[in-house]
Amino acid sequence: MKLYRYIYLVLLMPFLACEENDEVPSYQLVGEAYATYVEFSVSDDNPPAGTDIDIVLSYSNYVEDPIVSITLLEQIGTGDRTEITTLNESSAPIGELVTRTISYTVPNVGSETNVSIFVELRSQKEFPQIEETELEVQ
Repeated sequence: MKLYRYIYLVLLMPFLACEENDEVPSYQLVGEAYATYVEFSVSDDNPPAGTDIDIVLSYSNYVEDPIVSITLLEQIGTGDRTEITTLNESSAPIGELVTRTISYTVPNVGSETNVSIFVELRSQKEFPQIEETELEVQ
């Protein structure tokens, strides 16, 4: 008899535990946000010192947030960031995938020194977008 009560209670539990959810309030669409971002990769992230590697940048340039410039910077160890090059992208095609390849010579530094490469994207927005990758020099 106790077994039947237990089974009955288990079967009844889901119905007793359900409660009605509050209705989600309506919302108003205020606007849209766009952000152009750059993806980049390096051809070798463990290069020997003094060799050339390729840095490949790709992005889509939106009419709502067009790119003004892309700056590549390097940082050796914990030193200061220094500029590698700046690309003026103000006349880059709109609404298309843009790919740029830049040749970069790895600095002659000691073995296992980290070299950070930064890509700084400037658009119509107030602050730049910054991406980073590290090279471990062999």
